[in-house]
Amino acid sequence: MKSKKVKAKVLASAIFVVLLVAIGGAIAASASVQAIDGDADAIERVMPPIGEKISWHIYNGHSYTLTNNWSTWAEAEQEAVSLGGHLVTINDDAENAWLTETFKDTYVRSYSGDPWQNIVWIGYYYDASSESWKWISQEPVTYYRHDYPLWPQGGTRAYLHLAYHPYPGTWNANPLHDTDYSYQPKGIIEVGMGISIYTDKTSYTTNDTMHVGLDVTNPGGAQAVSVGIGLDKPDGSTVWFINKPSVTLPAGFEYSKDKLIILPSIPAGIYTWRAILDDPVTGEIICEDTAEWEFVGGEGLTDLTEILKEITIIEDFGE
Repeated sequence: MKSKKVKAKVLASAIFVVLLVAIGGAIAASASVQAIDGDADAIERVMPPIGEKISWHIYNGHSYTLTNNWSTWAEAEQEAVSLGGHLVTINDDAENAWLTETFKDTYVRSYSGDPWQNIVWIGYYYDASSESWKWISQEPVTYYRHDYPLWPQGGTRAYLHLAYHPYPGTWNANPLHDTDYSYQPKGIIEVGMGISIYTDKTSYTTNDTMHVGLDVTNPGGAQAVSVGIGLDKPDGSTVWFINKPSVTLPAGFEYSKDKLIILPSIPAGIYTWRAILDDPVTGEIICEDTAEWEFVGGEGLTDLTEILKEITIIEDFGE
C-alpha cells in the first residue's frame, strides 16, 4: 500500500474490538470459505463462484477473459457487464503489449488463421455527442493508439490488432466488423475487485449506536491481495488494525457484512474508516474506500490513552 501502516498494539475497547471481529471474520471467510467464531451467515452471503468456470488472466490486480461468442461491439459490452465489468480499458503500452500477446490466438468468426483478422473488441468508442473517443468504463482517456495507417477507417467502435496481425498492438475501427456476421470478433472483458466501508450516519456522540458495513467483491479470477483496514484519527495518525500482506480472494465471490456497535466517549473530531486492497508484490493500490464521520462531545479528552487496551489481532485472518 502507498500509505505507511503502523502496526497497532492498542485499539479502542468498544469500537475496534467489535469491528475487528466483524471485518477480520469477513475477509477470512472470503479467503477460506469457512465461518470464523460461529459466523455461519458469512457462508450464506458468499455468491456462487461463477468466476471459477471462466478462464481468467490476471494482470495488475484485474481479471481478463474473452467473451463467449463472436458478436457486435454492443453485444460484447453487454456480456462484459453481465460479469461485473466492461470491455477492456487500456492504460499504457505495457498493458497493450500484454493483451496483444495474451489473446493472440483469437480471430474473427469465419476467418481463423487469417492474420488480418487477428483482432478483438476493446472498450474504446466514438461518442458523437461530445465528438470524442472515450472508454465505455468511463475512465479518462490517458492512452490510445491511433498510429494504424488507416485509423479509424470510418468506424466508431475500436478493436485491437493482436500479435499475428501485420500491425500488432495498433487499433482500428472498421465498421465491417460490427455489421458483417462473418467478420465479427470476440471482445476482451476486464473486471476489477472492489471494497467498500461505510457507516449509517456522519455524526455521533457518546453511547450512540454506529452501523458499520464492509463489502468486498471479486467477480474475476482468484488472486492474492494485501488487505488493510484502519482508522484515521483527528490527530492525523492512522491505526491499522488489520494489515495482512497476502490473502487469496476466491474467484467470482461477493461478500457483505455489517455490525452495530456502541460508541464510548472518545476525543471529539473527524474520524475516517479506511479499507484498502493492494497488490502484494508491487504495493500498488487496486481499490480503496473511506467512510468519514465526526464524534462530538468527547468530554474534553485529548488522546485515547485512557480508553485503549491491548488486544490480540485475529491470527487466523486470511487463512
